[in-house]
Amino acid sequence: MSGLFPVAAGYAKWYRLGRRMDVVISRGPLSSLGPTAAWIVGVLAGVVGTFVALFIPLIGVLIYAVLAAGLVLRSRARAAIGGGLLLTTGVWFTYLDQSMKAQCQAMNTGSGSCTVIDANGTLVAPLTFVLTGAALSAYALFFGKRSLRGGE
Repeated sequence: MSGLFPVAAGYAKWYRLGRRMDVVISRGPLSSLGPTAAWIVGVLAGVVGTFVALFIPLIGVLIYAVLAAGLVLRSRARAAIGGGLLLTTGVWFTYLDQSMKAQCQAMNTGSGSCTVIDANGTLVAPLTFVLTGAALSAYALFFGKRSLRGGE
């Protein structure tokens, strides 16, 4: 009996070896990416995912979460893809936070007023993304094990 049956981790090929059945799982093209290529895929996915999350209200965040989870779980270079995703998302949100503060400051004129409540607190989450993404990226690209597993 031979054939392809989809499973969560990839595709299973069933081989009959005497009376015993073995499963060989192939993870697809993401499993063969090196750390640098996986990091680039993570950065590109972060740009696209953050754009979708920002410009498609509510459902965009779900789309981004599914995209990120799918890439991270399907790749062997998880630290590289995760680092690229977090770094890009953090940079986007840090930029948006700073532009919000600049627009608010520009509105503070004689005829208008704008106040950002807890202006320093709004920067904590984006900077956490940036710092975590930078740490994962540095680990994956410079300090990770260089093995067949792709930097993990």
